[in-house]
Amino acid sequence: MRDRRQAVRVALIVLDALDAIDRARPEIVGDDEPRNSGMTFRPVGERAEPYPDWVRNLRGKSGVYIIRDRKTHEVLYVGESHSARLHATLTRHFQTWRRWKGYWRGQYGEGHDPGLTYERDRVEVAVRITAASRALDTEARFIRRLQPRDNLLGQPEEEAVPF
Repeated sequence: MRDRRQAVRVALIVLDALDAIDRARPEIVGDDEPRNSGMTFRPVGERAEPYPDWVRNLRGKSGVYIIRDRKTHEVLYVGESHSARLHATLTRHFQTWRRWKGYWRGQYGEGHDPGLTYERDRVEVAVRITAASRALDTEARFIRRLQPRDNLLGQPEEEAVPF
């Protein structure tokens, strides 16, 4: 447990150092927006409609996306794609998955879980296009700062109670 906490502390120190480097060296990571510009949240359409053009234009790109509730603006999830599959990674969250009986009986491991899904008409999404090499770091920073409801990694652990 102590080693894990120490590893988390080291990771946070590294992320803080990367933040300092980014502030000292501004760069363009989006199509035409500077790194420190605000991200625009946009709707992803209704359930049966085609995705909007801005979502379809994500094909072949890498980056980070933030999904938030349209009404309450609560950040629900932060995700990334560093393999130029941002469109597929993002739209997977809006598909209807059916978990078969075997999943609920524990026959499948975590790798077979289709993941979280959201109703398209209830959420909005902001996207930051980044270089593939920066996507994981950017995602980790957003998770740490925004503490999204559905992300498990990057959340503070509850302190162990010594008994």
